[in-house]
Amino acid sequence: MNISPRRRTASPQLPGTDDTPGAQAFLSTARRRRRLVTGVALVAAGALAGGLLAGALVKSPAQLAAEARPPTPSLVTAEVQERVVTSTVVARGTVGVTRHYRATPTGGAEGAGPLVVTRLPARPGARIRAGQVLVEVSGRPVVALKGAVPAYRDLVPGAEGRDVTQLQSALRALGHPTGADPRGRFGQGTARALTALYRGLGYNVRTTSGYDDPQQDPKVQAAQDAVTAARRTLDELLDPPATEEPGDASAAGGGSAGGSTGSAASHDRAVANAREDLATARSRYRALLSTSGPMLPVGEVLFVPSFPATLLKIKGTVGDRVQAPLVDVAAGPLIVTGELDAADSRLVRDGMRVTVDDELTGLSVTGTVEEVSPGTDGTARARLTVLPDDPLPRRVLDHDVRLTVEAARSDGKVLAVPVSAVSASADGSAYLTRIGPDGSTSRVEVETGVSGQGHVEVSGDGLAAGDQVVVGR
Repeated sequence: MNISPRRRTASPQLPGTDDTPGAQAFLSTARRRRRLVTGVALVAAGALAGGLLAGALVKSPAQLAAEARPPTPSLVTAEVQERVVTSTVVARGTVGVTRHYRATPTGGAEGAGPLVVTRLPARPGARIRAGQVLVEVSGRPVVALKGAVPAYRDLVPGAEGRDVTQLQSALRALGHPTGADPRGRFGQGTARALTALYRGLGYNVRTTSGYDDPQQDPKVQAAQDAVTAARRTLDELLDPPATEEPGDASAAGGGSAGGSTGSAASHDRAVANAREDLATARSRYRALLSTSGPMLPVGEVLFVPSFPATLLKIKGTVGDRVQAPLVDVAAGPLIVTGELDAADSRLVRDGMRVTVDDELTGLSVTGTVEEVSPGTDGTARARLTVLPDDPLPRRVLDHDVRLTVEAARSDGKVLAVPVSAVSASADGSAYLTRIGPDGSTSRVEVETGVSGQGHVEVSGDGLAAGDQVVVGR
């Protein structure tokens, strides 16, 4: 018996769930429809955006004409203020020193070669104190001491004058007392103080003879020998040696009375002369001794009026021959100097207040115009000197600064308006336009005063702080 194979019945399937040709065709059609719908949507969106953009850019002729018309005129106003009005002049200036003090050693020991810089204990720009060695020349110091009288001579024992007085003051200020020496006279006390100063600096003090001990000076020794000889002569006359033999008739008084009287008178004259010679020898010795000993050579000191000072420059370095000026020291407070043009120089006077601004460091200080003097270059420009109220720091030396001079100032707080608010009438009087609370305008005659920094002092009938005035349209 033949048994037929059993036929399987296929299960129903959704389109696209198998790989039959029919399913593939169905999927392709669906995709095309979706792309078509998306494209139509994009085109519609683009058209909408284009329409909106065109509506924003395209304007009617009437609208363009309206936008081209000028705006409705309106008033520009400002408030009347109560303030101090100042008129200023601005200039440039340079920070500098009050004075320069210079020193150059000259000469030297007999037989020595040319003067040479042998040591630089201080460098340019250093702050200098009293009693400090500035430079060493051929093994000798140049010392800074306090004093206003410049060194012009060697100060030796016995010297008198104002320069001796300031030396004594400088030595005492450094802790070296001058003993009982009279003021202004170089005595032994001053000599001892000067010796102590040099010893503290590590140097031997110079002496008038070149010897450390004045007694070693040949001139002093010769004067002392003269005193000794004069004393011996007097001693011999006062106590002559016995020359007569005992029993001599003349010694017993057998000689004539006249001869005895003459011998006594001659002896007395010799004694008087010997006394006078001894006094003279002693006077010369004391005078020579009083002018011998420690001295201050003119080339070893630089007197400066005030400290601290600043060592600005040393001309040369170790091993160089000395050139003038060897050292340049600045002392006194820093000042500011500048120039004013012809117009501004007529506005600035001595005593006016100044603000000094250093843009480099941010420093701002106040000062006073010390002097306005004609320029030295033959032009109409004037030289301006400003003295700061407080000492300027040395770090701003040689800096370029801005000077704001207060050329005029109102008497306290006054009513002030912008300069543009004031107008001039045909008769030369000044007025301004005030706006009332209701917006109405009225003309107010005013008197003007100090003007500066864009404002002018005004006074007028009924004008008060807070009022609104017209400054423009």
